[in-house]
Amino acid sequence: MDKIEVIKLSQSQESEKLEFKAKFPHRGTMASLMSSMANTQGGVILIGVAKGGGIPGVQKHEWLLESVHDTAANLCTPPVPIEFADFIDVDSNSVLALRIGKSPYIHATYRGDYLLREGDRILPASPEEIKTRILEKVMQFPDPLEKLTQQISETLKVVEGLQQNQGWKNKIIEWSIAGFIGATIGLILTLIFFR
Repeated sequence: MDKIEVIKLSQSQESEKLEFKAKFPHRGTMASLMSSMANTQGGVILIGVAKGGGIPGVQKHEWLLESVHDTAANLCTPPVPIEFADFIDVDSNSVLALRIGKSPYIHATYRGDYLLREGDRILPASPEEIKTRILEKVMQFPDPLEKLTQQISETLKVVEGLQQNQGWKNKIIEWSIAGFIGATIGLILTLIFFR
């Protein structure tokens, strides 16, 4: 990504694949944004670009880049793929530009939220949407059973994290995910053995 692309994008409207942040957001917000983009089509996050298209910029601090990578790796399960993360100088201002890849996995935030992008909004995914997206992604691979096993393993990590909190909302999510995993395994086995 370069200065010309950042300027061009800053003149666009926010969309499913483009988000502007005038200043560096809270890490929880970043985790939600990153995971929702990875779960949908991927996209670009420009930090230091206002929603109206102005470029107030951000301070060039190495810790901002470290925070982005740490958020992707430690506040998203599985880690969100970052294809590009660097400062781009636009006149006298710096923009922190991130390109999030479309992921073959379904990502959850550290709170256990499965999120999607719809237009310029972040929305929670319903259990049915999660199931559908996992099946779509799993069936793209030559060995869907192996991929399903990997996806279930990642989902179980989220469930284990939720079990530590033991809240009633977390229990509902846990039961939904467990039911979804059982239904998904049944569907995959049906597809494999009864073609």
